[in-house]
Parts: sequence; structure tokens; C-alpha cells
Amino acid sequence: MNGLVDSQQLSIFQRMNSLKNSKLFTGFLILVAIQLLVIVYSLLPSNLMSKGEKLATNTSMILGCRYNPNALYLDKLYFNKDMTTVRRTSENKSFKRTVYQLEKMSEKEFILKGTKTVIDINKNKTEYPNSNLYVISKEGTSYWILYYYEDYQDDPVRMMVCNQL
Repeated sequence: MNGLVDSQQLSIFQRMNSLKNSKLFTGFLILVAIQLLVIVYSLLPSNLMSKGEKLATNTSMILGCRYNPNALYLDKLYFNKDMTTVRRTSENKSFKRTVYQLEKMSEKEFILKGTKTVIDINKNKTEYPNSNLYVISKEGTSYWILYYYEDYQDDPVRMMVCNQL
């Protein structure tokens, strides 16, 4: 009788062990499948392009701009095909995408218009829509300078230097 109980216990133990192994193996396969799905999803065409590159499909020109040559972040200006709007993006995560209206001043100069926000000493916020904010001037074949609009005619103050990408 003792040998029969031992063989039954051994048989039950082997079944339980194989059941545990099959559950572990199934769990492992599920994890591998999830990882493969994540990898495949990240390689889909919609994720191959960054948001800035998606904007490039309807653009006539893209400028890469920096505040100075050693600036940490690169801003990009995307000019639409009609040269009526400009989208500004930045590698700086705290910067919100901005869209400006574009107005031609001359063959090599454009005004960027948008909403100007003024905060006074009492922290009152006033917004002025459709304000002249910047002037972008072409200085070479692929070299542009972005100036603040205020005092541009008398004493221009450079904001960024841009290169055509």
C-alpha cells in the first residue's frame, strides 16, 4: 500500500509541477507577445515621423533657429506653401507650439503676427491679438535672422539666427 501511495503522490506531484511550468511558460509567452506588439507599433509609419516632420508635408520652407550658436534647444519654423502662416516648434518641452500669420514687408523681409501678451506689475494679463511680433529677414542664400518687431526700423534687436533646413 505504501508503494501505491508513493507512486500516486509522485504522479500528482509531477502533474502539479508540469502545470506550474506550463503557467510560467504561458506567462512568459504573453510577455514576449506584448513586447513584440510594442515594437511593431513603434515602427508603424505614423510613428516613424516626429510631429515636426509631419508638419513638413505642407511646407515650402523649414528654418532651424537658435538663440545663439551654443543654445541648448533648436526651434523650427515651418512656412506653409502659400507663405501665409508659420508654425514654430521647439525641442524645449516646455514650449507650446505657436502659429503666426505671415505678412510680406519686402522681397527679403516678413512680419510674423500673433497674440502679444502683456502682464503688468499687478499680474493682470492683457492679450493683444494680431500684433506684429517679429520680423524675419533673409541675409544670405540660406541664412535668416529673426528680430523683435519693436524698434526694428531704428535699432533692430536680434532674437534668433536661422538656417534653412
